[in-house]
Amino acid sequence: MVQPALTVTERTARAGVEALRARSLSVDGYRGFHALRIGDLGRVNLITGRNNTGKTSLLEAIRILVHRASPRVIHEVVSYREGIELDDKQALYSTDQPPLVANLFNGYPFRISNQTLDQVIVSIKTEGTLIPSTITMQLANVVPSECKQKSTVIEGQHRDGDIVLVVGIDHERKEHLLNRLSSSCGRDQGENSLQFSCQETFGPVCHCVGVDVYGAQDFSRLGKLWDNIALSKDEDLVIQCLNIIEPRITGVSIVSDGHDSHRRRPFVRMSDSESPVTLRSLGIGISRLFEIIVSLVNARSGFLLIEELDRGLHHGVHFEVWKMILRLARELDTQVFATSHSGDAVKAFCRANAEDTFHHGALIKLERIREEIVSTVFFGDELDIIARHQIEVR
Repeated sequence: MVQPALTVTERTARAGVEALRARSLSVDGYRGFHALRIGDLGRVNLITGRNNTGKTSLLEAIRILVHRASPRVIHEVVSYREGIELDDKQALYSTDQPPLVANLFNGYPFRISNQTLDQVIVSIKTEGTLIPSTITMQLANVVPSECKQKSTVIEGQHRDGDIVLVVGIDHERKEHLLNRLSSSCGRDQGENSLQFSCQETFGPVCHCVGVDVYGAQDFSRLGKLWDNIALSKDEDLVIQCLNIIEPRITGVSIVSDGHDSHRRRPFVRMSDSESPVTLRSLGIGISRLFEIIVSLVNARSGFLLIEELDRGLHHGVHFEVWKMILRLARELDTQVFATSHSGDAVKAFCRANAEDTFHHGALIKLERIREEIVSTVFFGDELDIIARHQIEVR
């Protein structure tokens, strides 16, 4: 059958997608995803859907892929999901129930006694310029060599009965012994301080910055991101974006509170005030926008993950915020994935994409059909139709 010719909008959009690090995404066996397929991704992707359809899980899967399932990232994801802080007396392991890390796998909770751990495999795969393209994760039991039956069984340096997380990439694999996981090093001692029993599995393939994806980000963390762009031309980008909400802002700085050098707060200079004021005093929306734009600039040539982009933002600014993200994502060569429940945010996204010259946005709707989570992607002129006719797609 002859396929209809692509419109100008669709040709322009698809040409831009060819250069993306991730043009498609497949997620098998991760949390609620049995076999999720997303065939078309854009430069900026808005993920929507009802509760418990996997929006946050999809962001997690992308982060795990980009960071090649590093122990630090696995530790942070599991700790956030479980709502716990692991210290040196605790571990992601138990002899009478599955380890907490098992909640990354489809079908959790399952009992070790009635389901072999290595029957459950996570596979996260993408096509595009991202290298590597596939990550696999698997839990396996350590057994004596004479009992070895499968390639995932571990032997040698570990004790019989131990459980390990096996990470595979490009025909290589790394083993992480779960009962040695400790967070006694603490987050503030460096990104690589949180480990399993060995070093980082593989280095990240590019920058990946998250906004409210793995817990609320405090201003101390934002201070480190700000330091990367302070006194550069990127400062002007930040101020321009803050002017979407507050046109009187002319300057930004993040300084110590005077009591603890690790505690820093952002201040802004206002055109009608001689003294600087705290950014937070201007409201939640302006703080949220600051977090988004600083993270976006730091995600240059990489990925930006935003959970619930509309949180704290009035619907009246959604359109301008999306216009800003679409433009800067292209200029900074950043691929953006954001989630939202808001109908206003979805409509503003479709409208902004329709008015953008390059039309590099994609709207990804996740929905649960029986026991499966499936995706529907709206791309190119479809977003224009949704915007013009106010079609409900959430």
